[in-house]
Amino acid sequence: MLDAATEHSIAPRLVEVPSWNPFLIKDLPVAGEPPTFSVQAELYAPSNPVCAPAIVFSQGLGGVRDPRERRYARWFAELGYVGLVIDSFKSRGTDQHPEPMRALEVSESMILSDAYAGLRYLAAHAEVNPARIYIVGFSYGGMISVLSAHEQFSRVFLPDGLRFAGHVSLYGCTVPRLENVRTSGAPVTIMQGGKDGNVDLERSREIAADLRRGGSQVNEIVFPNAFHQWDSAETKRSFVQFNIAACRMHVSADGTIRDERSGMLISGGATRTLAITMSASPRGYYMRRDDEIRRRSDDILLKALSE
Repeated sequence: MLDAATEHSIAPRLVEVPSWNPFLIKDLPVAGEPPTFSVQAELYAPSNPVCAPAIVFSQGLGGVRDPRERRYARWFAELGYVGLVIDSFKSRGTDQHPEPMRALEVSESMILSDAYAGLRYLAAHAEVNPARIYIVGFSYGGMISVLSAHEQFSRVFLPDGLRFAGHVSLYGCTVPRLENVRTSGAPVTIMQGGKDGNVDLERSREIAADLRRGGSQVNEIVFPNAFHQWDSAETKRSFVQFNIAACRMHVSADGTIRDERSGMLISGGATRTLAITMSASPRGYYMRRDDEIRRRSDDILLKALSE
């Protein structure tokens, strides 16, 4: 587990990563289309890496934070991994916007694009082992980590067959399910909190079942007493005004997206915003750090990225 000394021992290098910028799945590039966008990222590297494993860190809606994305990147750099922390929000000028606005302005398709761009970027580095590049995501990014296991998306961005070696989601949102469940076959680890009001645990189980049917081994862990973001800096329970536990989207094999409850076609920013706001609940959800649960999730994460 990461200690206080490790948290500040490795400084990142700021890099630009060629990416894509599709707002919806229907806007995805033609398979093999070169990147047309650039995202900012922080690269964490151990001393003298040789054929090192690597990790793409997909941020939560709260943005890149020291106690979360940077903490994990530093920890794994100490363990010999190259880490890439992508800032999808800052790259699109939304990092200073309220979190609900970020969710409406920067779509899952955009962040998914950045995740694949990170994989492509790391695989091109001589010191990185391209067969051992993983993705770890938090909340919004946790959803992205799961989505990136699906071949429906992977084959568009990386038709050459490059794939993540494993996927880990920490308190990831439970919004989309895919009609085409085929995966790359890489293992997926999903960690959720039993008291997390921002996710639907039954929906999470359904997503895990989809992944298994698609060809991946899935390890599901629910920490019964954990709230959302149990690895945050906040030791006191804090309240977030809205939750999206009831937000459910269906992605067809041809990339069509519909809101499951209303059947509404998601055709652009307006319909996506409407679907999210219709599903958002003012009952909100709570966040709280829990050191014991964080220790346990750290152990699970380390094991998932070591096998």
